[in-house]
Amino acid sequence: SREVLVRFNPETALLGVLEAPTVAEAVQVLQACDEIDFVTFHLMNSYKAQMDNPFVRTNYPSGWVSHYLLNNLVRSDPVVRHSGTATAPFNWAEITLRPEEMGFMQTALAHGVGISGYTLPCTDEFGRRSLLSLNSHLTAEDWAAFLAQHGAALQNLAQDLHVKGVAEAFASAGEIPALSSREHECLRW
Repeated sequence: SREVLVRFNPETALLGVLEAPTVAEAVQVLQACDEIDFVTFHLMNSYKAQMDNPFVRTNYPSGWVSHYLLNNLVRSDPVVRHSGTATAPFNWAEITLRPEEMGFMQTALAHGVGISGYTLPCTDEFGRRSLLSLNSHLTAEDWAAFLAQHGAALQNLAQDLHVKGVAEAFASAGEIPALSSREHECLRW
């Protein structure tokens, strides 16, 4: 629910993400910002293996998520395609859509997905890759201004979510211990 919205504040968002016990709750912290409507965090061992054992947390509407999964729309998602080779954050407006992707975009908009988006890829020294995608109903001009002002802070948030996602995804397998918010912070120094 989006009852109380606040303007994006990098310090408050970072603290909220660090203190969130799970990635799903960190997604909620970001989604509570007025400028951000939907957030998706996707952790994969490699781009080619992203469908083998996906760790995905999102707050997109369940109708859109169901439609996306049931129709295997990952194959026609221009953001996923562009993310495969991106090494730096990108504004979705920078993506050149292929003709077959136009229908995907129209369907996404019809399901309430916003017109603006930003994806931040993050890869660690072990080759684990994550994508933090933010979606908004802001106009392209307002979204570009938001990104110009907060892009560096969003990059830091993506790195923090990557560490939290790795810890959460692999802790249950006994591969790494769960980390406190202070331990997350120390790993970034």
